Amino acid sequence: MPITIQDIADNLNLPYSTVANVLQGRSDLAISPATREQVLQIAQQMGYIDSPSQCQPRKPTGHLGLWMSSIYTAFHAQIINHVENNARSAGYQLIVRSLQHGLNGSVLPELNIDGCLAFECSGQVMALETNTQFNSLPTVCMGGVNCHVPSLDCVEIDLATGTLKALAHLAAVGCRAIAYLGPNMIDNRLSAYFQFADDIRQEPITILTPTQSKQQARQAVCEFAGRGRPFDGVYCFNDDMAIACVAGLRDAGLSVPRDVAVVGCDGIEEAGLSDPPITSLAMPVDEMCRIAISLLHDRIVDSSIAPRHRQLSPYLVLRDSSNRTVEQPTL
Repeated sequence: MPITIQDIADNLNLPYSTVANVLQGRSDLAISPATREQVLQIAQQMGYIDSPSQCQPRKPTGHLGLWMSSIYTAFHAQIINHVENNARSAGYQLIVRSLQHGLNGSVLPELNIDGCLAFECSGQVMALETNTQFNSLPTVCMGGVNCHVPSLDCVEIDLATGTLKALAHLAAVGCRAIAYLGPNMIDNRLSAYFQFADDIRQEPITILTPTQSKQQARQAVCEFAGRGRPFDGVYCFNDDMAIACVAGLRDAGLSVPRDVAVVGCDGIEEAGLSDPPITSLAMPVDEMCRIAISLLHDRIVDSSIAPRHRQLSPYLVLRDSSNRTVEQPTL
């Protein structure tokens, strides 16, 4: 096993970022000469700085890139905030770019970054793998969907297992006809929903919209409720759509959670501020961003490390939108 930055940090009982900055040659940071000498000495003793990648280090720019398939939701804003905070702690500034309309390989030289975090945009990343400039750019993928590229480091949130837990919660509070609300696309959440429906022998109930638009979700839920098909629980693609779902159910004259229990996904702050506060499958965003920055920093210093994969688990935050302790209606 090759020696990593974390191995050296553990040996010296120093922060990961301090060791990485020394090995990267970041002379612009306030690290004492004694600490720098100690890190380099131990790294040499452990065989770390003898690796070929350390003999020809990349010239540091002090900037990291964050590529995202979209940046317009509250959840994406949360991701940007956590990545920026962790990047600053590691001594970097952040450059954010939306890949909603693609990323042409010709713009790579203009980015002037030491490495890149790619959030849920593995398709665009894989399309750039044949670009020699991209191949030399340290990159870490992260997210709950569209985040796995075999040749790259990855921090993945196990969204499928989390979705099954959220659906099991709805069943546990008495929901017998659980619907799925989300955009008309197959991803880990919808696939897990179909698996759950099959496991409990329930006919799938899907309320699909063209996009993640809250207005589309509100209208779709209201119209679906007006068709008369019984349902008493909804698992939503994200918290924004869950907030819209509650509004749509009210438009249809239904009460949450008395008539229909609602669970969202993401864990944004707005979910807890809605009326009623919405139960959400929360993503471990700060942990994901912290690990991704750590892996990327490691990769910047030593590109010879084999690709690494970390998997994290989301967690359910219980709130009033799924609290069905009141008398439930008969379907």
